[in-house]
Amino acid sequence: MNQPEKLFWAMYMLDKQRVFFNGHPCDLYLFDSDLQLASCRDDATYSERLNAATVHLAAIWEEIFIALYSCRGSRSSNAHRSRQAEMLRNLVNEWGLQHHTVINQLSSFEVPPGSDPLQIELKYTYHATQILINRCDSSEESQQQILFHARSALKIIHLLASAQPLTVSHLVALERIFRNYPAVAFTDLLAVCLTKGIVGREEDLQLLRTARNAYQLIHEPNMYFGHVEKPYTGFNWCIGLLDLVESAERGNNRTPMTSSSFQQPMTHIQQNFDTSKNSFQMNVAPQGNMVPSHHMPPANCGPTGLPNEAQVVPTTGSLETGFFDFDFYQGLFQQESWDLSTSI
Repeated sequence: MNQPEKLFWAMYMLDKQRVFFNGHPCDLYLFDSDLQLASCRDDATYSERLNAATVHLAAIWEEIFIALYSCRGSRSSNAHRSRQAEMLRNLVNEWGLQHHTVINQLSSFEVPPGSDPLQIELKYTYHATQILINRCDSSEESQQQILFHARSALKIIHLLASAQPLTVSHLVALERIFRNYPAVAFTDLLAVCLTKGIVGREEDLQLLRTARNAYQLIHEPNMYFGHVEKPYTGFNWCIGLLDLVESAERGNNRTPMTSSSFQQPMTHIQQNFDTSKNSFQMNVAPQGNMVPSHHMPPANCGPTGLPNEAQVVPTTGSLETGFFDFDFYQGLFQQESWDLSTSI
């Protein structure tokens, strides 16, 4: 590979990582180039195989954005989006078959000391990619796949954060995961817990809290960086909301309730906050990232209220079920033209 090609692929990867993180349109498209994805030689080194798998997955991110999250894709019918999601799942499956030697070297249930951070990162990225595809398909099977991949991604974070001994390699992998990729595993699993009910989801609650605790390992309170501090505040706000809902649900479960009381797990919470006028609001920054308004509570405080009649952003969770939008600070493929002012 000559120097111009190396430069193109480096810029292509940076562009796709930006798209994957904040949901802005691509600046570089593969179809605008005369370069094609190259297959690895049989005698390719481990590093070459890992790099090829990463670049190939980045090309799939481009397809995901165009098909599902561009202005045209996001406004397509549910049936069309389901067909596009199936096509993209096939692309990811083909990617897995082509690069199985790299993927299978790292078990989802084991992160030994000295593991390659880039390999761990690739494993996490695979699960995040699957979530971004399946969240645009309203079928029950796709919704179950979201749960599976969200749990798998958060388990990787848990294993990294709880590794003994905790090495620099583990911290590097955590830092790259939180810095470079959208928190869809956290936000989508959180949305399921809050809309479907918390009781009986102890393992999911533990995974969500572990993700927040893992972020604390790389968070330095004395050094303020917006790209680090804002997600940290978002994690704390989400966990505060989760604690509030869990406390209320478990408290209500101690008294007899009719079956209709469980049809909307958030109903009794919403009623408690109907009088609150200073609800938490999300605004779209000029760059498209969501930032809190001046009503944002401190990181160590619980939420003070929920918006009345919160609307649903169509790309988060099920297209049929009313999922709240918890895509904090990162855009997560949201378009700037969408009205996010009434979403959580």
